[in-house]
Amino acid sequence: MHAWQQIVGRLRESKPALAAVLEHGAPLSVTRERIVIGFPEGSFFGQQAQPEEARNDIAEEAREVVGGKPAIEVRYTSEAEPRAAGPTVAELEAQRRETSRKQREEEAMKHPLVVGALEVFPEGAGHVKVNVDVE
Repeated sequence: MHAWQQIVGRLRESKPALAAVLEHGAPLSVTRERIVIGFPEGSFFGQQAQPEEARNDIAEEAREVVGGKPAIEVRYTSEAEPRAAGPTVAELEAQRRETSRKQREEEAMKHPLVVGALEVFPEGAGHVKVNVDVE
């Protein structure tokens, strides 16, 4: 999965629209000879990754990551098969943002001003809502 994240990351710089598409694909196999990307049957994102130009762009960036220019295969799969490959880049990013948001909320709740306010208004404990900005 790490190699796939690197490939998508490199494409964010050179081909951001393609990277946005690939974030929704699951890497079924990533080797220096072949990369197989799984998308759910009928996926719009899979259709955008299918053209030869897109597959060539993926292979070019993959050359720098895996050390060879692999053949790129876009495969339409059942809903269960991509899950077997693990989370997509988009899902990993969503998890990272959620973790960051929770950490910032916890930090805010421990801030001396919040702690002080809850000492003055103890009935507010458990009812405080914190809105944080996440990158």
